Amino acid sequence: MNTRNKTLAKSTRWYRKAHRFVAIPLLLFIVVMSVSGLLLTWKDELQLKPPSASTSGKGNLISLSQIEETAIHYIDSLNLSNTINRIDYRPSKGIAKVRFEDHFMELQIDCYTGKVLSEATRTADIIEMIHDGSI
Repeated sequence: MNTRNKTLAKSTRWYRKAHRFVAIPLLLFIVVMSVSGLLLTWKDELQLKPPSASTSGKGNLISLSQIEETAIHYIDSLNLSNTINRIDYRPSKGIAKVRFEDHFMELQIDCYTGKVLSEATRTADIIEMIHDGSI
């Protein structure tokens, strides 16, 4: 074999090896992004987010500070961090959804009685963090 063919074969082998080391991680990245994107698209059908609880809807609405106190007291009883990320207050539905900063727990609190209606893990938030790379 002449030297030209040897150098061509050597460079071809190097390109194949480089292609393998680049393509496999990229393929895994694309698969994770695609699967997590599909799960986020179908999160309602797959029931990945907690369903909204229902309330009686009678009486006066309680204040946000009472909702905050109820959420903090309840989450402290579970020995979890009580740093609140946000409170999604929906007076028309009579529900306040409280999300926390350091974990994926969500509490739904009745805006009329202050009672905790449901406690659930927000699976969709975990998948969203995987999808956008922030996890």
